[in-house]
Amino acid sequence: MPMINRKGGTFFMPKEPSRKQWPWAISVFAGVIVFGLALKSQSSLLAVSWLVGLILGFVLQRSRLCLASAFRDLWLLRDAAQFRGLWYILLVASIGFFALQYSAFLAGKEVPLKVSPAGGYVAIGAFLFGVGMVLASGCASGMLVRLGEGSLSHLVVFICFIIGALGGARTIDWWEAAFPGAVKVFFPKALGWGLALLLQLGLLVFIYLLVHWRKVREVLSRNVHQA
Repeated sequence: MPMINRKGGTFFMPKEPSRKQWPWAISVFAGVIVFGLALKSQSSLLAVSWLVGLILGFVLQRSRLCLASAFRDLWLLRDAAQFRGLWYILLVASIGFFALQYSAFLAGKEVPLKVSPAGGYVAIGAFLFGVGMVLASGCASGMLVRLGEGSLSHLVVFICFIIGALGGARTIDWWEAAFPGAVKVFFPKALGWGLALLLQLGLLVFIYLLVHWRKVREVLSRNVHQA
């Protein structure tokens, strides 16, 4: 049923869940529990990973957070809402990964998470991935969310995503040979752990202030034109 908003535009009220959907919902919920218990019988880590994946999927589906939308809305629509969500994810991930790696360093263990060299092929891959995200209307997480919602078009995106990922993994040696001189830099080792963390957090703060300043400038410019 169409409704009229305050700005004069129309939108449609979401449909109420049909009673026919409840048996499916209960069946899926029961299947999730049974599968989780089966994983727990093999490994507690698998069960925890399953639970974290379910929670993450629920949050992504409800928040509609998507890497492609975050950058697209910021530059094309001047909407920084999704970008701020991405910024908070990067902030929490930076602190979490730092704590994980630094604790391993203090314990004399090998620092987890692979550090790979960055060459020209990384820039090419990032550009192609960005174009693909825009054409597919979503990043990897957004694609999985829409696929879970029943989007058949994103099934094609999912298949192409797998083909591209496997192709990149199979040809990585060729790319590294085609673009020699790639540099492998681990900032905690090059700068020290404290300075590397300050650099990372300082860069994130700078990006946040830059986006905020741009938003404030647009609001001031709009108010001047309306005056």
